[in-house]
Amino acid sequence: MASERYPYAKRAFVPNLALLLGLTALLSVVLLLTPSDPFLSALVLAAVAAALLVLGISPFLAAHELRDDVLVLRQGWYFRAEIPRTNIEAARRLERGPRKVGVSFRLAAPVVQVTTQRHGVIELQLRRPQTFRGALGKRADRVVFDALDADRLLARLR
Repeated sequence: MASERYPYAKRAFVPNLALLLGLTALLSVVLLLTPSDPFLSALVLAAVAAALLVLGISPFLAAHELRDDVLVLRQGWYFRAEIPRTNIEAARRLERGPRKVGVSFRLAAPVVQVTTQRHGVIELQLRRPQTFRGALGKRADRVVFDALDADRLLARLR
């Protein structure tokens, strides 16, 4: 089974990483300088470290993946969706994508967006609506996402 990775832009995650690193450092200093229960301090630091790992670092480690039978969309470790290639009716490039970046969806429309940039995104039209657990169970028949090598991905999808 052939598999190709398609990275997405990571620049949108730098502010999150900086904020979470700063929060971790500040919390560590506060917990070390104030008298507190060591178990509670360790628990708080473990929770912050987990958030730093999942929300701050994991987006830099993940990429979309195209296999023979499925397109796997990822954004860090917190969003993963498998779209069977047989469910992809059409794929096209949009010059202007959604204003929001990240994992988002519209309440009134069956669209899930997994983007890190606003321009040069890919829109998939699905044959049948699909449920996306990483987008709070949103059911959609259109998916908008981005990849750094969008032209190569579109050529492979066709």
